[in-house]
Amino acid sequence: MTENCDRRALAGIQCVDAITTGSILDPLLMSSSQLTLRPNRSGVYVVWDGPGLHASATMFPATPWPASAPFEIAIQDPSFRYLPRRSKIQVPQPLAAPVTPPQTANYGPQQVTLYPGPAAPVAPNWGVVRASVTSNASPPVPLPWAVLQVLKGTTVMATGLSDPNGEALLAIAGLSLQVSSSAGGPVTEVTVAATVNVWFDPTNLTQPSGWTPNPDDILQALTSLAWKTTSASIQIGPGLAVYVPLTVSL
Repeated sequence: MTENCDRRALAGIQCVDAITTGSILDPLLMSSSQLTLRPNRSGVYVVWDGPGLHASATMFPATPWPASAPFEIAIQDPSFRYLPRRSKIQVPQPLAAPVTPPQTANYGPQQVTLYPGPAAPVAPNWGVVRASVTSNASPPVPLPWAVLQVLKGTTVMATGLSDPNGEALLAIAGLSLQVSSSAGGPVTEVTVAATVNVWFDPTNLTQPSGWTPNPDDILQALTSLAWKTTSASIQIGPGLAVYVPLTVSL
């Protein structure tokens, strides 16, 4: 004897690699103090239940469908390839509805970017930036959970996050030879000029042991006067690794 059990997923979460933007299929630990989360075989984590949402997940048709609200989740990588982080997701996601005229509607899982740790593997043809973020104190203090970006002009080439020891790994996949800007000499250049920017939230230094950040807090407000910043100029190219010390004045 079999029993049918109909259940509606309230939302989906898909973790993606900050370097390749590909979906992360390796097992992760995703948790929430308010939501029930379950992984499926496609690397998507399904929101199975939440406060005040049980009826919406089990009743068909679920009308009226509740409005979305933000919920916080925490993600850890048991293999330590990616740094831990927090993120806010919207639950429940909108229900798929007929679209007229017919077209593709995006009702896919919400994406959360995970940033590689300093020991994460890199491909031979990537442009790699290894940064060390410290304060201007004497002796210098490592600054944890700083947000970093590599920019060519105004184009963001890579985004990364420093670990609890202030060490960060950023990598650029698909970087190719560039046409030379010089009127003479070689037609192509192996390296290109870039800038490494760092933003640090001073309150990170007063957080309890084991605390993890939501890097989106900084990325969504890069011009905030609350962050301490600095930058450095580099030359980056395919297959090259650059070490960049960054000192932030607190």
